Amino acid sequence: PSFGMSISRLQVTPVAFWNTIYAVTCLAHLQIAAKIAGKSSSPYNSFFILSEVSWVMVLVTCVWILRCSVQKSFCKELEAETLRDEQSVLKGLLRMVCDVVIELDSDLSIVGPAQDLCTFLLRGSSHIAEGMPLA
Repeated sequence: PSFGMSISRLQVTPVAFWNTIYAVTCLAHLQIAAKIAGKSSSPYNSFFILSEVSWVMVLVTCVWILRCSVQKSFCKELEAETLRDEQSVLKGLLRMVCDVVIELDSDLSIVGPAQDLCTFLLRGSSHIAEGMPLA
């Protein structure tokens, strides 16, 4: 959880900004060192600029992908938790109004415990089991 929270707080813009500042600082250092040595700009500086720009692009892309992934995961978890809470509230309301509440799947088979139904029908718990069709 702490890793996900740290990634979700990570902003793409500051990462790109500080990496660019670092690249400019290194380039300025190379230029100053070349001037002190009395040399003109070397092909190494062009390679350095190209590699730093590429690195910034890769870094920003990775951070953006991670952030989107964490946000989607967080949204799905939040939605699942909300649905579980709504289901729990609805079951509570049904239990207040109805004598017995059971869950059925799409094939009209009993899902979950059926002790309340057995008690209501005055049958032992072995007569109605989970997965038993209602029809």
